[in-house]
Amino acid sequence: MDYPDIFNPLFGAPSDEDLRVAYEQSKVRSVIDSYHGRLDAFAEAIQNAVDAMEKRWASSPVESFHHDTQDGSPRLRIIINADENAIEVIDNGTGVPADKLPELLAPYVSDKRLSPQATRGHKGVGTTFLAYGHPTFEIHTKTSSMPDPVAYRIEGGRTWATEDSASLPPDFTRLDKSHPSLGQYQSGTYVKVSLDESTNLHSVNTVLHNSPSMWAEVLRSNTAVGNTSFHTAGGKAPAWLERSIVTIEHRDGTERVNFTFPLPHLTLGTNARELQWLQNNPSQRREYELIYIERNHADLSKLLASEITELENREDEEAQILLGLYRRYEVSAYASLSYKNTFYEERFRKDINRPNAQRLSLTPGVGGGILVASVGMPMGGLQAHLSETMQPQERRRYFLLLHFNRRYSPDIGRKTLPQELEPLVKWLESTLLRLLRTQNGRLLKDRESGTRPRGSSLLKAEEEVKAVTKEVALLEDMEQELNFDSLILQRAPEWEAEVVAIFCDLLSRSIIRGYKLRALPGSSSRYDALFDYRLSNSDQSTSPEALRISDYQLGSEGLSLTDRWIEFKKDINAFVEDLEAEDASPAKKYFAHVHVLVCWSVSALSSDIYSVTQVNDENRKERSFFGSTHLLTAENNDHVVEVLELRTVLTHAFPLEV
Repeated sequence: MDYPDIFNPLFGAPSDEDLRVAYEQSKVRSVIDSYHGRLDAFAEAIQNAVDAMEKRWASSPVESFHHDTQDGSPRLRIIINADENAIEVIDNGTGVPADKLPELLAPYVSDKRLSPQATRGHKGVGTTFLAYGHPTFEIHTKTSSMPDPVAYRIEGGRTWATEDSASLPPDFTRLDKSHPSLGQYQSGTYVKVSLDESTNLHSVNTVLHNSPSMWAEVLRSNTAVGNTSFHTAGGKAPAWLERSIVTIEHRDGTERVNFTFPLPHLTLGTNARELQWLQNNPSQRREYELIYIERNHADLSKLLASEITELENREDEEAQILLGLYRRYEVSAYASLSYKNTFYEERFRKDINRPNAQRLSLTPGVGGGILVASVGMPMGGLQAHLSETMQPQERRRYFLLLHFNRRYSPDIGRKTLPQELEPLVKWLESTLLRLLRTQNGRLLKDRESGTRPRGSSLLKAEEEVKAVTKEVALLEDMEQELNFDSLILQRAPEWEAEVVAIFCDLLSRSIIRGYKLRALPGSSSRYDALFDYRLSNSDQSTSPEALRISDYQLGSEGLSLTDRWIEFKKDINAFVEDLEAEDASPAKKYFAHVHVLVCWSVSALSSDIYSVTQVNDENRKERSFFGSTHLLTAENNDHVVEVLELRTVLTHAFPLEV
């Protein structure tokens, strides 16, 4: 038998049919497995549509665009199809020649590699993911040289790709009718992707705060609709982007979407200032909600001139690698800093017109953390800051968006930052934060950020706690009574003081039992309230079962505790940030000192040390304080902080009102 002198295993598929089927299935499965984000289907479908629109319209002069005609300007429609649990994307881009569909739908094949222009997604796996990563997929296409649109559908692609045994893949089948929108366009594409329990996003119907405005913000912060290119001062986006008409269609209505990324300062007007303006207009006043840096690569290089010169003068390999990466990827940057921990969450709630909205199930791409983008498109989701020395509160207050050129190529799918780029991102993260810190004194403090005594150690904190407890005891001898007016807010509280008001109101109505507040020292003390606690079976006999202490805890004589501390916060994460603060920080709290945390909401914790568990039938015996809804524990620590989530307490106390 003759054997070849040389061979290349990368050319051609196996000749054995069974082996070839297994090979094709394995190749497709590797593509599907590379996608983890819940919004990846949206991102890939919209990315392809935007690229096709750019290919057709980018060279058109401004005067050629006509919004009054159906095909007179770039158009993109995104349909949230609740009835069929599907997403639909329609564009009037170049379309795909029908005879090339079999080739371009194959994994790792993309004509974008042939384009001299900067493009997104040139690996050729996005359409493979859409077709074989979902129960059904349709693609309808029309080009200027095709007399009529052509449509195809594949069913069962995901089942085939993920099943254990190797089998022949399902076929694309031609459909008799195409989507009517394509008949109005010279060229374009319609894509429909169905969802189910096996897909990353299970259902468009069960998304929290489901509305056109919510989807509009998700699309702007997670897909190519959110154009992240930074231009020089006074510069404009390309004409085709400016003239594009983008709509999100939802069962509750249709919303026009701006083809821009929701940079945090854009809705603040003069309440936000760029670093250069702040440097040119020095002041000692606190007057801005947000300070930020927005620079394209050339302007960023001017801003960082001294830091770049320092790298150039260093002879170590690390500095030269950083310089090479910075120049190769032509990095642009946007960085913003607020004094308020909840700034980004509150901006998003306002943008989706839901003041009471809690953290979304589809997390927005703007917030404390890092987002990376390439060729104008956000790539993947918001990532945690890389710095090990960043203050915990700054992790929520500092947003960094880094934009790279075409050479930025994350792994297959829209995943995390390539390891090669981490040193560059970390350097830019710390350098830009340091520059923003120079103007930190001009940020407005919110009402929850009053100064507290500075402490340098746990011993110092112990002394403060004892001193306040003694002072309260002296005041109590004066037999002064505290009375609270009734107040139940008909909205989610905006301030910590409102959380205190709700709690005190519930005490005054005897809805919460057993707590005797001895003092609310506020900012004059490290902790918010000193209390004693006495509860018997008769005290809670008329209370909702879900709020009561178990007989196991009460015993026959009831429960009596003295000199306990309450901490009030709007959200549990704000408390955990104080626990994780440096000892020298004025906001520092110590876990063992606090017995009860009263907050409005308990959201997911981003902590490696602390964990929170909801009180249920299995752990109810561990509840010591009436009304506590959650238990906060720490690694290698027996102490437990019981959490009263007021939102849940009110639901139990007023089931028809909340």
